[in-house]
Amino acid sequence: MFSEWHKIDLHIHTDKSKETKENDYHGEFSVDDLYSSLIKNDVEMISFTDHNIINIEAYSELEQKKFPYLVGIELDIAIDNVQLQNYVNSIKDNNHQDKIDIKPFHTLLFFRSNNVAELSQKIESMFESISKELFNNEMEMFDNKKL
Repeated sequence: MFSEWHKIDLHIHTDKSKETKENDYHGEFSVDDLYSSLIKNDVEMISFTDHNIINIEAYSELEQKKFPYLVGIELDIAIDNVQLQNYVNSIKDNNHQDKIDIKPFHTLLFFRSNNVAELSQKIESMFESISKELFNNEMEMFDNKKL
């Protein structure tokens, strides 16, 4: 008759986001500190959603603690290939110094899988494929995902 409520947080960034988004995460991330907070606040499930990258190490630490999670990622999404090319080229030309007006939107993706490394590899392969197909390997999106 009544709804069952659960406390979950499916949008947690770790310091891994520093590798792909400048000024996205401030501080030092610790799975141990996070875990203590989750237990203290009765949170039942989480997801790490770093920008364009999966934090394999953080999920591995969380797995050791037997805490429930969904593998997550926050991806930059472009409407079409031209928009993506314009955006990446503006970043390349700008060298991440100024605010860029042409931006893709973000989407959160979640996976119900314990094979974090395999999911991460699939994301890396996607960036590699985009780099080859749209940029003739001139812009290595899979090595430099600072979009």
